[in-house]
Amino acid sequence: MGPERSDRFIDRGAVPFHHAARRSGCRLAAQRFAADRLVMDARIDAGEEERSKGLDPLPVPRGQTSAPPIITLITDYGLRDGYTAALKGVILTLAPQVRIVDVTQEIEPFDVQHGAFVLRQVWNWFPPETIHLVVVDPGVGTMRPILLGRYEGRYVIAPDNGLITFVHRSFRTEAMYWVENRELFLADLSSTFHGRDMMAPAAAHLAAGVPPRMFGRPADRVELLPIPWRAEERGGVLEGRVLHVDRFGTLVTNVHRDQLERRKGSVERWRVFVNGDCIGPIRATFADGREGEMLALIGGGGFLEIAVNRGRAADRYPHRSDVRIEVREHRAGSDETSVGGAV
Repeated sequence: MGPERSDRFIDRGAVPFHHAARRSGCRLAAQRFAADRLVMDARIDAGEEERSKGLDPLPVPRGQTSAPPIITLITDYGLRDGYTAALKGVILTLAPQVRIVDVTQEIEPFDVQHGAFVLRQVWNWFPPETIHLVVVDPGVGTMRPILLGRYEGRYVIAPDNGLITFVHRSFRTEAMYWVENRELFLADLSSTFHGRDMMAPAAAHLAAGVPPRMFGRPADRVELLPIPWRAEERGGVLEGRVLHVDRFGTLVTNVHRDQLERRKGSVERWRVFVNGDCIGPIRATFADGREGEMLALIGGGGFLEIAVNRGRAADRYPHRSDVRIEVREHRAGSDETSVGGAV
């Protein structure tokens, strides 16, 4: 999706202005001068041009605010190697005023859906102007683009591979650009570490006040995963999917509490089926089931969860893509029998 592969990245045909800094060992310092220059250029021609595009005037550069800008990190890099530290080093060199928040570096390797879920899970718990840097990038080194998006006052920088799916389906899009301005990247680009060489510098420049429109062309289309953020209703039955498996082995589905409450009130009226088997009504807490019993409940994020009290539902349903969730209204006299016993 997006522009044709051949024109997704701008090749300016010239050596980046900070390339010479590499010879003196000052390439990161040179990029800080790049950020200053781009902010100044933006101040000169901001205003009417932005209004003509339907965008709000550019905000005051973050460096002039009292609170330090926040960059969050969501990656599959883990903590064993130096990859995460390298990202932080680049960001702090270019934008030393930034506050870095580790959301998680433990996304399952290459699991874009996992990264997309965690991004949506934390999105609106951070203050406006937060920059979420998400690097789960199995296509690193290919022609897949990098996105800079703004949704309801917060930013995301991520590969265009579906990582923004659940945020994109939940919040109003205010701006979307390709990250393609090579003056905002490191001089030496590795084909296997775009997180460090392209995305981390981009996040640092954004935090330093470079406006989004300086990063590249507007992006008209984005890559989205074929998974709905909300369950679908067919014939009075809510049909759901598993969005995420947490560290406790709980299956987090896309059936949301408001979908149940909209339909004549209390969630206790419903029965939950997993792959055709009834596991009973929706409970209030994990302790409402016996130890080892499978149960359904509404989790802290408002989604229906399938859990085992002091156990792991994922051990019984190891492949999330194969799990079918149905939520049906309970009718008196029905012969639905729960199979939520000890597992």
